[in-house]
Amino acid sequence: MKKILIQAASLLLALPGLATESTDNALYKGINPLGEAMGKPVYANRVFQHGYHSWCPSLTKVGDTYHLIYTRWIMEAGQVNNLKHWMTTSEIVHSVSKNLLGPYTLVEEPLLSAENNHGWNVCNSKVTPQYNPDGSIKRYVLYYINVRKGAIAGTSWLYSDDLTPGSWYGHHTELVKEAKFNNPALLFYPDGSAYGLSKETDPAYPGTQRHLLAYRAKDVSAYPGEPEKRWGAPLPNNRGSINQLPGDVDHEDACIWEVNGQYHAIMTDMSGRATDGKKKASMHWFTDAKSGTNYRLYSDVPLAHAGVPVEFMEGNSEVYYRMERPQVYVNQETGKVEAFLLACNPREDSQSAPTEGANIIIWPVNNWTPVEK
Repeated sequence: MKKILIQAASLLLALPGLATESTDNALYKGINPLGEAMGKPVYANRVFQHGYHSWCPSLTKVGDTYHLIYTRWIMEAGQVNNLKHWMTTSEIVHSVSKNLLGPYTLVEEPLLSAENNHGWNVCNSKVTPQYNPDGSIKRYVLYYINVRKGAIAGTSWLYSDDLTPGSWYGHHTELVKEAKFNNPALLFYPDGSAYGLSKETDPAYPGTQRHLLAYRAKDVSAYPGEPEKRWGAPLPNNRGSINQLPGDVDHEDACIWEVNGQYHAIMTDMSGRATDGKKKASMHWFTDAKSGTNYRLYSDVPLAHAGVPVEFMEGNSEVYYRMERPQVYVNQETGKVEAFLLACNPREDSQSAPTEGANIIIWPVNNWTPVEK
């Protein structure tokens, strides 16, 4: 079995005038190979719930069942563009389907909330496997950030052996604070080591908050309560800073996977520095897996952008107010990307508003894998 390590998702931020360093070095210019492989999503199978915003999709398959774990929070009636309750009412829910593109049915509602998380709400949930030394899956790790209004308490995690509803175990006696990671994306390896990406401040650029930092841990179990020892300092790049993205690009929501000796990351370009002024566009980056540093732009064409209509299989289309939290679903057996997911917030005047909050949309992908030219 071919092991493909995958984790859920992000986008990128940018300063005007600095796009040249990022985009001129793109592997593909004027075309996005992953975008070309994407089909139309099914409008009827959008993942949403009336009265809530649905956000942070993380999709995993166990056996013949697809598990979509995501966060949701309360939407105020008639205020579809207001996302302010993500720090006050957010919780993790768990849905399943036998079909990759849905529809999905809730089976844990909620899986985790402030009520059973020491009073802290939860957001940015992602699922990734941990491995045994022989390469078989040991268990699944659900990690997330703990939030309250005005505060973030770092990253915590739960475990499940097979993602069966109600099978979660972990830290319930204490609130784990993995302070190294904000909006994290992690990969675990059979030898016990790990690689992670995080959103954080780069001391070389005072005032920044969303630079892409990379970390390695030789043994994630060696220091269960000591993240400083486990992860150490962020990996340096060869440009004199710790931001792994060129052009001082800022990001959010990184989703990472490894294939063919490379890490690939899809993120949100929060201010348009990497996407020629297109703020909050989904961009694809890659680097060698050996170093895990110095990411290069895969394509200068965004995978999604809030100003571009989404065309659905049923023939209708919709322009979304915000499109964030990207993720790809990679088939563990083939290493091929089979789906692309985004949290998409309708506009106030859209066909969905005001009864629906943010939807999670799943685009089919025609068995695609990144290749160099």
